[in-house]
Amino acid sequence: MPILDRFRLDGKIAVVTGCRRGIGKALANALAEAGANIVGVSKSLEPSGSDVEKAVVRAGRSFRSYQYDFRERRAVHAFTARVMADFPVIDILVANAGTTLRRQTAISGRVGI
Repeated sequence: MPILDRFRLDGKIAVVTGCRRGIGKALANALAEAGANIVGVSKSLEPSGSDVEKAVVRAGRSFRSYQYDFRERRAVHAFTARVMADFPVIDILVANAGTTLRRQTAISGRVGI
């Protein structure tokens, strides 16, 4: 058996926060390619037809979209209740949602972190 077959995720449910772009999107795609169905959440994720959804479906897996802004504690609780009602068993959680504060420096005028 090839080594990667030992890491198959067929039939697993993976929740990926911050999946609209960047690392979250890449992880959602990789998990789908490994066989997991994806539950994606982001504050700006389209209800349907997103790039990440298209990639997951191309990999032969299902995708469910949720739009929540986790800066609000109530949103975290609401999302948790909703996703647990929709998916009583979650096998994988990728807690990737986050924000970056970018500010301009006075000296160079360039954007910095």
